[in-house]
Amino acid sequence: MWVRFEFEGKWLLADTSQPISLAHQIVPNEIPTVSAFYLSPATSSPVEAGDFIGDTRQGGSVNCEVLQIAPHGNGTHTEGVGHITQERIPVTNALPAPLMLTVLLDVTPVRFMDTKEKYSGNHANEDVVITAKNLEAQWQKANVFKMSPPALLIRACKNFSTQNGARFSGTNPPYFTDEAMHWIRAMGATHLLTDVPSIDREDDGGGVCGHRIFWDLEDENAKPSGEAKGRTITELCQIPADLDEGVYLLNLQVPPIQADAIPSWPMIYKTDIVDE
Repeated sequence: MWVRFEFEGKWLLADTSQPISLAHQIVPNEIPTVSAFYLSPATSSPVEAGDFIGDTRQGGSVNCEVLQIAPHGNGTHTEGVGHITQERIPVTNALPAPLMLTVLLDVTPVRFMDTKEKYSGNHANEDVVITAKNLEAQWQKANVFKMSPPALLIRACKNFSTQNGARFSGTNPPYFTDEAMHWIRAMGATHLLTDVPSIDREDDGGGVCGHRIFWDLEDENAKPSGEAKGRTITELCQIPADLDEGVYLLNLQVPPIQADAIPSWPMIYKTDIVDE
């Protein structure tokens, strides 16, 4: 199905019959292909109640399983401001629009020592970081339609993942500088999607400064505004290495589970500008 729509005075066309998945598969009870923060792999077990067992291989009439998943480390996940607030605010309160525009930026992280930008949490000179300077340069290159979409899709682990796959635990993967997060906020992005396991450093000392910048929270006692409650971060995306930079139509699918973060399935569709 083709979708024709208007955004910021321009008409665009997208083919929704050709979705591009950006999600890692979560496969319980198997060796994970993606992991972060040393979180336990996803598992499943059949429900047992009296003579009933929810496994047809064990004589049950149906399969009925209990799943155990740690979204932040088991795969692609979307989180809301409740990830860092004392108040339990479920990410489903920030349910995104069914379809929205996004721009894919392909960023090469640089060594922290080679940039003048800063990071408020723990850091080291040999860290590799995503900078505002690089984001701005790629934005000028990729945003060919000169628009301000509500979502940004940032690929930063293309070379990193070639060496390490998606097993990030203990690898100190790339993270965003303070200036990079301020740049993202200045661009007006409500939804940030990226292939890093966290926008903050793996061991940041507990400051989660990048998250705080994104949600405009100075410290752990700050209260999020109503507008901030509508912003989401989607991490551990699986972005094809050969996918071209540019503008896409995004469908960010999230299940109706009330939690600070939930497994999600971002889908994008190639988009072109057309005459009225």
